[in-house]
Amino acid sequence: MPTAPRTESALLTVVRTSIASVAPEADVTSLGLDDDIVETLDLDSMDVLNVMAGVADRTGIEVPERHYPRTRTLRGFVAELLELGSS
Repeated sequence: MPTAPRTESALLTVVRTSIASVAPEADVTSLGLDDDIVETLDLDSMDVLNVMAGVADRTGIEVPERHYPRTRTLRGFVAELLELGSS
């Protein structure tokens, strides 16, 4: 199992990388910290699941489905990973 990155910057990179692998046409570098990821990038439910799987593969942190609403923005996603990774 991968070791979870512990910094906001490292986690942000992981999230952006995971999004880019699911939506390669998306310019994830222009995605603002508070932009709604799903709406901005027009992701469907399978895309979201694939992003979550990519993050879990890269960090070892699995986000429970009930926490998905907390991950709608990059800021929220990183905060959730920091919280889950510290427990």
